[in-house]
Amino acid sequence: MNSETFVAMSESNTASIRVNGITYMFAATALLAIMVFGDTGDFQFPLTMGLIGAALYGMLTFDFDMQTATSLRDSMPEEVASSKADEGYSKAPFTIYRLVNAAVLTLIAVAQISVIFQNGQTIQMCCSVKASSQAAKGQPWPGGKSSIESTLLFLHGFRGERGYFHFGKV
Repeated sequence: MNSETFVAMSESNTASIRVNGITYMFAATALLAIMVFGDTGDFQFPLTMGLIGAALYGMLTFDFDMQTATSLRDSMPEEVASSKADEGYSKAPFTIYRLVNAAVLTLIAVAQISVIFQNGQTIQMCCSVKASSQAAKGQPWPGGKSSIESTLLFLHGFRGERGYFHFGKV
């Protein structure tokens, strides 16, 4: 392979990594927005399949791009291999990149799926604990004094499930 072909293939692979990463991030962000602002109780299974599909897409495309980078490294032309550009490229731990990507995307998918099936229980528990501690002190819970409480109230209110919050004594 000549150096011009190598450079063109490397640029193409880099563009593929960038586009696939952006596509995964948009999909993951859209699914996260649906989980935060939507009521996931009615469509848990399709949303779960979407999360698994997005995670698989992210893993498989990144893995393919790393395999392509490894193949390019192995077929590097002599004039590029003798340059300083080869020093970093030859030492790049592509296998570790692949393993870390798979682990991180799996953790993200598992976390998102657990949120889908909790369906607001975490928010309910969080607010109930706060209300109980305030009631034990004999104080009504004002609902939203800290930024975390305000965010939970805002997000939970968007979902239309205000019945989970216990204002005042419990």
